[in-house]
Amino acid sequence: MAEQTNILEAVKTIVHEEVWPFRDEVKKDIANFKNEILTSNDKIAKKLDTIISELPAINHKQREHHDRIETLETKTRTIQARLGI
Repeated sequence: MAEQTNILEAVKTIVHEEVWPFRDEVKKDIANFKNEILTSNDKIAKKLDTIISELPAINHKQREHHDRIETLETKTRTIQARLGI
């Protein structure tokens, strides 16, 4: 019985001195890794927000260019028709 108690105490000591510090280190590593992921997600989200906020302006400018091209093509066809080209 005394021998079992000694073995149990030895196991408890090993767990306390070897396993628990390693466990705490792993917990810190996991927390750091999670923090890195969340930080990188924040950067991606910020870029997406920028893109999404700029899309209406880009689309508006594209429509203006499209309308301008159509107007110029119509004028060009009119001039070509008058000149017989």
